[in-house]
Amino acid sequence: MSYFVVLGVIGLVVVGASLLVGDVLDGLLDAVDGGGGWLSAPAIGGFLAAFGFAAALAEPSLGTGAAAGVGTGAGIVVGAGVAVLTRALLRMRTDPTPRTADLVGRVGEVLLPVGPARLGRVRVTHLGQQLQLSARADEPIPVGRQVVVVEVLSPTAVIVTPTGLDQGVLP
Repeated sequence: MSYFVVLGVIGLVVVGASLLVGDVLDGLLDAVDGGGGWLSAPAIGGFLAAFGFAAALAEPSLGTGAAAGVGTGAGIVVGAGVAVLTRALLRMRTDPTPRTADLVGRVGEVLLPVGPARLGRVRVTHLGQQLQLSARADEPIPVGRQVVVVEVLSPTAVIVTPTGLDQGVLP
């Protein structure tokens, strides 16, 4: 077995390890590249794997020195591609994390009657998700009425008030 194949296998092991403990490996590499994200475990693993396997394929026909050059070229292309993709994924913008405090002002619907001495149930849509929450109110509110969340008591409980939009709805 060629040394080049061994390097290729080591590269695959580094890529596999980066999937399992990538944060630890990348944390160590951040000290080297200043946290820029260009030097990452997947990029190093990709470079080693491409270098090793490309050089192993080229060695029988080109010889060791030229095969090392072919492997270096392949490693740079693959390593740089992986670094660019990894950096892009890590810096990708995402939606903000939903917070229960964001429920204040949201309109919902009463599922189980709500009142001052009665813990009811409401459905509120927030960031495209329908949430069912325990609810209290200063006045009795029947099933089917629209309500507005005025206070968040906990991640699963809110205080609501009628919206006034559906005053004609019968309990």
